[in-house]
Amino acid sequence: MGQMHFLDEINMKKNKNGLAHLEIIIAFMLFASFVFFILFFIKIPSYNGNLESSLNLMRYSLEDYSKVNLTKLTLKTNSNSDFSVNLSNLSLSTSVQSVVRTTDLNIVPSYFDNSNKILHIDSNNNFFLIYLSENFTNVALSFLPPLPYVNYSIGSVEKIDVLFYGNLLNLKTRYDSGENMNPILKIPENLGFAIRSDITGLFLNNNIPQDVAIEAKTNIYKILYSSGDIETKQITFELWK
Repeated sequence: MGQMHFLDEINMKKNKNGLAHLEIIIAFMLFASFVFFILFFIKIPSYNGNLESSLNLMRYSLEDYSKVNLTKLTLKTNSNSDFSVNLSNLSLSTSVQSVVRTTDLNIVPSYFDNSNKILHIDSNNNFFLIYLSENFTNVALSFLPPLPYVNYSIGSVEKIDVLFYGNLLNLKTRYDSGENMNPILKIPENLGFAIRSDITGLFLNNNIPQDVAIEAKTNIYKILYSSGDIETKQITFELWK
């Protein structure tokens, strides 16, 4: 009888262990079914973001890529010959070049001494528009000898954000070479894009589909050229799904 009682206890323990294993299996199957239900009936959306916000981000990215600083000031003097002025009171970088124009916008010879912040001007005019930038790489430098200092007055001084034509062309060159522009312009990979402009040579993607809704925005910019010229141009940004 004692042996039978002992065997009964063993069988009961086996049954309990079997039930515990069965409960674990059933719980796992219920959990797996729940997960399958969630994945099957609740579709996780892919990116179909707002085109307008993507368009703005694209525009900001192009601006950041191409933007440079330009210092513009007016200067009046009583000189009737070549002269020099000290511009050390202006906050300038260490490698700027100068473009100096008269009131009729003609460029006159000038040279900016970055070491001493001295601007030399070869002209007998009395009123000038002065532009200072690191990007005047095609300006013919006039290495003028030291000129007499004269009395002068500086009018308005402006720090202007402009888009540099050389940077825009660099972007165009990278696009033409087959480089993916989406990461550079922060455009989602599932969106098509185009950039059109009346700026010479600036056109990204001329294969615009005809059967899609296109979100577009046009902005007006001041474009700075390495020659010192500044033009007002428009750039149109386009996106589609």
